[in-house]
Amino acid sequence: MKKLLDLDIKDYQKQDHIIKRIAVRAIIYEKPFLYMIQSKKYQEYKFPGGGQNTGETLIETLKREVLEEAGIILDDDVVAYGYVDEKRKAMIEKDSIFHMTSYYYICKIKTLTDYRHLDAYEKIYGYELKKIHIDDAIKQNQKLILIDNTQFSWVFRELEILKMIKNEF
Repeated sequence: MKKLLDLDIKDYQKQDHIIKRIAVRAIIYEKPFLYMIQSKKYQEYKFPGGGQNTGETLIETLKREVLEEAGIILDDDVVAYGYVDEKRKAMIEKDSIFHMTSYYYICKIKTLTDYRHLDAYEKIYGYELKKIHIDDAIKQNQKLILIDNTQFSWVFRELEILKMIKNEF
């Protein structure tokens, strides 16, 4: 799988403890619309997906996370798009580096359901599935980056992927 982006905020000390996380994200693109998650708290758009559990394959994680977060059952035909390596100071664990690799897959919807099983923080953020024009998602995430480009590192990641998709598809 090709590397799409190396995102290193460099807001940490090199001797800090490293917390590694593997995540997967679904690109569900029905040109010119995308199925994305928007939070009520920040209003950003992100690709549905999340963290890998021990023993899961990337595809198993992708299907579980997209169902839990968006209520979408994915078609079995998923295509690897690329990955992003991200490093920044951990938000929860003091004196730690958060190193996440996010794998992006191009996906199709098999079934839309009412099922959702959000994590506690996802409920607090008010995650909702939205079908949005790619240009509107780009504009909204750009607006948030202009407000504060340090608090929303994940918004920058998603914005860069949105721009790549728009240019490539």
